[in-house]
Formats: sequence, C-alpha cells, structure tokens
Amino acid sequence: MLPVFKDTIAKIERVYKPVGYRIGIPVGKKGKQLQDHFYMRIVPKYKLRHGSAEFSGNFTPAKP
Repeated sequence: MLPVFKDTIAKIERVYKPVGYRIGIPVGKKGKQLQDHFYMRIVPKYKLRHGSAEFSGNFTPAKP
C-alpha cells in the first residue's frame, strides 16, 4: 500500500502544490463505518485559511 500512497502524494504535489496534508483512516463505528473495511483519506492543505481548498464555478483540474 505504501507505493500507492507515495504515488498519490506525488501526483497531488505536481498538480496542486499544497503546503501539507491531513491523513485520515476512519475505523469502526466511531469512524462512521457500517461494515468493516479499510480506506485512507488524503486531504491536501493550503496556507489560505489553513484548510482544504474550495473551488466554485467551472473547475477542471490539470492532468498529472
């Protein structure tokens, strides 16, 4: 799984150039899971408002 994680981070870096990331791994009932499964959330962080970027209107991301 680490190679997939590194590849995903590299693609995000090339296109969006965030200042950091928030990594989330929700688990169990407190993670709002109805069935046991695994997934990881990678949320890029930006200096503006120190949170996730929000885009409105017609936004087409660049292709990595």
